[in-house]
Amino acid sequence: MTRFHMTKEDLIGKNNEPSENYDLMEVVMICRGEDKFTDGILDYLAGLFSHNIDRMDRYSHIKNDAEVTEEVRIMGGFGKALAEKNLMQGREEGKIEERKNILDSIVKNLMKSNASMTREQATEQAKALIA
Repeated sequence: MTRFHMTKEDLIGKNNEPSENYDLMEVVMICRGEDKFTDGILDYLAGLFSHNIDRMDRYSHIKNDAEVTEEVRIMGGFGKALAEKNLMQGREEGKIEERKNILDSIVKNLMKSNASMTREQATEQAKALIA
């Protein structure tokens, strides 16, 4: 768990501005790692992130609340769908990057083998080879 917050650093001169006037934003980032927390808010959040209603029920007694358990189920499905979408997007971006690298490599090789070839000509020829 990591907390990010604003701090003041006087670079030139001294400013006695109270922190409550500038430290107005704070972010707490919780990254799930080993599941070693067995009580308290971190255990509750681990239950929430893993959609484990029994684990959450130890603290909030939501097991018998059909509306809340349905929301947890929906949130879990939404989280899974979002993760899958991001994974697919990452794969597509990786394929595009790989294609660009291959194209660039072919262009360089074409220009190396024919010193009079311009980059534009090599690029067009490389695109034709890949297509």
